[in-house]
Amino acid sequence: VPWADEAARAAWTDALLVNIPFYLLWGLLALGVLRLAGAFPISGDRRARLRAVAVHLAASLVVAALHLLLSELFFEILRVWRGRTTPFAEAVAFSFRHNFHVNLLTYWGIVAFRHLRDYDRGLREKELAATRLERQLAHAELQALRMQLQPHFLFNALNSISSLVFENPEKYGVDFQPDVMVIGHSNPLWAMQGPREKWFEFMK
Repeated sequence: VPWADEAARAAWTDALLVNIPFYLLWGLLALGVLRLAGAFPISGDRRARLRAVAVHLAASLVVAALHLLLSELFFEILRVWRGRTTPFAEAVAFSFRHNFHVNLLTYWGIVAFRHLRDYDRGLREKELAATRLERQLAHAELQALRMQLQPHFLFNALNSISSLVFENPEKYGVDFQPDVMVIGHSNPLWAMQGPREKWFEFMK
């Protein structure tokens, strides 16, 4: 039926003319809401959280009302252009009755999205910091192990042990064999013999 096709096309045209500007306007307002949510995050101590909630409560009322008013202004231009006679005040009242609560939910949904994104970003930063710390710790342990395995370090450690034992051999129960020398160093490292328990006690 031709008239049915024309009615369907008119319905689709009206739907597009109403919904596209409606949601495009929300997209523009959402940028400001995201910035406001970043400036007043609902976090921190109790006073900061109450302050942020109060700010967002007031802002949600203002943004929801502003969105509906701007939308109805655009729709009023369409109504005048198409020759429809709907009073502006009546159209605004209808829009507030049916869409104001939806706009409030939309505002708080945007705020929740910003907080979830910041929370996820904070978790990733903590994971990256923990990974860097683990790598630095592993590198430090590897460097310490390399230092301990260096011959110069081992020789100094043995030299310090021999000096301590040489000064007080009776304390550690050590017998010296003075004919054993380590070639290539000015201080002798005596071959030391003694009870194993004494050596364990000394190494502690």
